[in-house]
Amino acid sequence: MKFRLSLAVSLACGLAAALTVATSTTFAEDALAPPAVGSVTGKVLFDGGKAPKGIEIKDTIVFLEGKSLEPAKRAKRDPAKGEADAVMDQVDITYDPHVLPVLAGDVVEFRNSDQILHNVHGTPRRHDEFNRATSANTSFRLQLTKPEIFHIGCDIHSQMSAWVLVLRTPFHARAGKRGTYAIKDIPPGTYKLVAWHEKYGKREISKELVIEAGKAASVQIDLQK
Repeated sequence: MKFRLSLAVSLACGLAAALTVATSTTFAEDALAPPAVGSVTGKVLFDGGKAPKGIEIKDTIVFLEGKSLEPAKRAKRDPAKGEADAVMDQVDITYDPHVLPVLAGDVVEFRNSDQILHNVHGTPRRHDEFNRATSANTSFRLQLTKPEIFHIGCDIHSQMSAWVLVLRTPFHARAGKRGTYAIKDIPPGTYKLVAWHEKYGKREISKELVIEAGKAASVQIDLQK
C-alpha cells in the first residue's frame, strides 16, 4: 500500500514538474519571439538644413496614411460627458499647443486659462464652422469626426493662431526640438509617410514606406518651399 502511494505521489510530482517546464518553455519562447510591429524614425530638415528663423520644428507633425490603418468608425457621443481626448488651451494670449494632432472621433476641449475674454474661431471645411466666446477659466468641447486640417484664431486678439490636424490614423508623431521623430508600434505593411508644417503645408514624403515586424525603418524628411 505504501509502495502504491509513493508511486502515485512520484508520478504526480513528475507530471507537475513536466507541466512547469513546458509552461516555462512556452513563456520563454514568447519572450524571445520577435515583436509583431515595426517603427519608423528619422529627422526633419528644412530646405536641407536647420529650420529658418521663425520656424518652430516642434510644430511639424509626421504621420502615416493607409487604408489598413484607418480605425473603425467611432460612435458619436456627448462631448460634455466623460473626459476629453485632447485639450487646446488659451494661455498668455497664445494657443497651447500651437498645433494639435487628434484622431478622428476625438473630443477636444478648448479652454481659456487666461483672466481675460477670448474667443475660439475655428474654420474647418468638413465640420461646421464655430466661433465661441470663452471668458476666464471656462471651456467648451467638440467632437471632431472627419479627417481634415483647419485653422483656429481669436477675433479679439489677432495674434492668436493655432491649427488642428484631425487624422485618420493613430500613428503620428511630433518632431522634437532637434527635428527627430519616431512612430512606433506600427503593424507590418506598406504605407504613405506624410509630414505637415503650417509654413510648408502637407507633403507626401514616401508613397511606399515598408514596415516590417521587429524592424525600424529610417526616413529623413526634407521640407522644401
